[in-house]
Amino acid sequence: MRVGVQTLAAAVLLAANLSAAPAENSSEYLYRTQANDTLIGLSRRLLKDPRQWAALQKRNAIAAPTRIPVGTAILIPRDWLRDAPEMAVVTTVVGAVSGDGVPLKAGDPLHEGEKIGTAAGAYVTIALADGSLVNLSSSGSLDLERLRRYVGTGRRDTELKLNQGGLDVHVKPQGEAGRFQIRTPVALSAVRGTEFRRAVEASSGSAASRDKTEVIGGLVSVSAATGATASVAVPGGYGTISEAGSGPGAPVKLLPPPDLSVLPQTFDDGAVRVVFAPVPGAAGYRAQIASDANFESVVAEATATAPALSFDALPDARYFLRIRSRDTEGLEGADAVHPFERHRLLGPPQPEEPRADAFVTGEGAAFRWAAVGGASAYRFQLAADPEFTRITSDQEHVPSAALTLPRIAPGTYYWRIAGTDASGNGGKWSVAQRYRQKRPPVPLPAPTLNSQSFEVSWAGEPDQRYDLQVAHDQDFRQIVDEQRLTASRATLKPLSAGAYYVRIRATDDDGYEGPYTPPRRFVAPLPWWAKLAPILLAIPFL
Repeated sequence: MRVGVQTLAAAVLLAANLSAAPAENSSEYLYRTQANDTLIGLSRRLLKDPRQWAALQKRNAIAAPTRIPVGTAILIPRDWLRDAPEMAVVTTVVGAVSGDGVPLKAGDPLHEGEKIGTAAGAYVTIALADGSLVNLSSSGSLDLERLRRYVGTGRRDTELKLNQGGLDVHVKPQGEAGRFQIRTPVALSAVRGTEFRRAVEASSGSAASRDKTEVIGGLVSVSAATGATASVAVPGGYGTISEAGSGPGAPVKLLPPPDLSVLPQTFDDGAVRVVFAPVPGAAGYRAQIASDANFESVVAEATATAPALSFDALPDARYFLRIRSRDTEGLEGADAVHPFERHRLLGPPQPEEPRADAFVTGEGAAFRWAAVGGASAYRFQLAADPEFTRITSDQEHVPSAALTLPRIAPGTYYWRIAGTDASGNGGKWSVAQRYRQKRPPVPLPAPTLNSQSFEVSWAGEPDQRYDLQVAHDQDFRQIVDEQRLTASRATLKPLSAGAYYVRIRATDDDGYEGPYTPPRRFVAPLPWWAKLAPILLAIPFL
């Protein structure tokens, strides 16, 4: 393991500041006298058996039990103190968590001696009576061995046993008298007020054989579980590994936090994927996502050997991401925290009309698409290119899944839509749907009589073909002439006198077959000789 001179110097300095008090795992309680304190009065107030005041005098070599100088240190065996059990409270639960085999939920009380367990992917945060917080990670096992309050002192005695998994601990300052201990099968740690992490590992898959302590702030005293070796003072920013049978190693400086400044403030879709710069010396990374800044409610966790981690899709909400690196010994470094918003985009609408590569004839077009769940409005775009760099219409607040544009110039277009939620956030765009806008047919001019035949002409376009029909009726059930033409003019077949209707239909070179023009009525006159018939018939009678 790595050991530095500054590491040991910091540990020695911090340990020296506590030299006036008993060791954190001491069986003695330190009381400093106040004005008018007497041993008899103290014994009545603090001891289970007030008659032990004489033994207390002898133990602390107090000359005058009724005239004790203010600030005198009196050591009292903890077993002599009046105490009372306290309760802890479950503050947050994620996944399957149990207490003595019974499922737990937020707000449930916990009692001294209770055994807490978390299933895979589950987390629980426990608030102790003094405000300290303990977060037990996935697949963990924790015993609340001692939750005691010393009556009349305001001090507490807390002993926890971590059998499996990991703990994130935020301990309220305990002062000279309070005691907070966490024991594992491998090591014992004692603190007075700090933030640290503990974890136990089993190298063989059975008995725990390795204990990790990582101190974020304050000082933690770590010793072997058997007490056979001296304790090691681990200051903030350092960690130690305890091996079964050999006790804790020298403190090692923890790796710095990763740089998360490159991460976005909002993750929009799919899995939440984070990629960041590697931390020098890191062999892996651990990331957690919580719904609160204190990480009491962890909702997801992931580990990786490279600085890239992914989480399955999360519900839309505000979250906090924290990532720490892991060194080659397995110690995890300082946390980097990154708040972010999770906003999954609405799914893309499905275009319905006009269909892909359809032709639309008219001055405008009607567009329709399938509604998207969660959409309160839609955004519609029409463009002359598939990249939508030449947008001809951009409608941002379409209230329903349909839109009609009354004026569209002839041409090839692409249209797409996206849903908008109630907060105004836009969703995914649909696929770009291509269609062709065609102008409506221009009404035919009246046919003109040229000599003895009718001619009709119209405004056509290059490369168009035409179908022409002439009929006695405007429904074109009695057709008298049909022609396929390549020019925009035609000479009609000879017609007998009477009323007729003519219409044409154009077919473009892209295969589009337009509608027929409105029927145009015209009248074929009688031939000249038919007009003379009444006169010729009247001659004999003249």
